[in-house]
Amino acid sequence: VNTIRMPAAQTLILFCNQLHTNFSFARIVCDSWIEITFAECELGERILLEAIKLRSLWDQLTTAKLQGEIPTNKLENRLSEGLLRLMNFHVDYSLRRLLMADLKNLYIGQGYNNYSGSNPFLSEFTLIPDNMHGGTLVTSYLTYDCLIGSNILEDWQCPDCGLVAPLNSLQKHQHIAEHQDSKDIKDDVKEEIEISSKPNCMNYYCELCDKHYQFTPIEILKHKKTHQ
Repeated sequence: VNTIRMPAAQTLILFCNQLHTNFSFARIVCDSWIEITFAECELGERILLEAIKLRSLWDQLTTAKLQGEIPTNKLENRLSEGLLRLMNFHVDYSLRRLLMADLKNLYIGQGYNNYSGSNPFLSEFTLIPDNMHGGTLVTSYLTYDCLIGSNILEDWQCPDCGLVAPLNSLQKHQHIAEHQDSKDIKDDVKEEIEISSKPNCMNYYCELCDKHYQFTPIEILKHKKTHQ
């Protein structure tokens, strides 16, 4: 059997049954056994968010394989590319095995740090309190902000609206998602206006782009030429 070395942090985050984090994603506890501490919380957040997407994609691929109803080539390619990108991402971190004494003072406990609102990490999953560890479940396996530790928030400035406020990672991404939703609505309205101004346009699906367009016959021909 051929084996290769894999980065510990990425592998743990991808395959552990339970992940518990602090408010900034600088600390992640895997299965109440190993603690990952990132030198830079922004990089820890980036790895975790990418892993959430890949785990969701992996679930979709598994379901599609079991059902056997749809082609899975595109899902497999997206997953392969995502895994390579994640595993090749360099980040500094330390690992620590947790002992029984550590577990006694690890979690904040039931009733604390329960957040509501939209879920910017996995939209199909509703935010619910973790009644065992405290914090909030943002996926079936990830509890956010349930670890005891310093919760000093620094001011964060929104690049879109200029808001300056002391927000944690969840609140920050909720705010960013609100701007994205607003932008998507504006884009949809703009697209509808453009379509209505071209009465002879039709729905066109490009297999090479894997995307649907509203094109006139002439625009379809022009688009096909771009792939030649």
